[in-house]
Amino acid sequence: MVKLPVFKAAEVLLNTPVDRSFTYSIPEGMAISSGVRVKVDFAGRKIIGFVVKLHNEIPDSIELKNIIEEIEDMEG
Repeated sequence: MVKLPVFKAAEVLLNTPVDRSFTYSIPEGMAISSGVRVKVDFAGRKIIGFVVKLHNEIPDSIELKNIIEEIEDMEG
């Protein structure tokens, strides 16, 4: 049996005037994959973004906000 990696953080692309992604931690028990839509807190607002990259490790010196939830596709 192949053990899948447990991802701890995700880079999320948001519709903001800033031309870069933002990194959020993935709460324990939440399975996120690249390409899914997620809801995050950005500048005090809850907005939707797309996961563009996943990370296995988070440096101890960085404190990240959690992803709030994965947004289900409306199709199907």
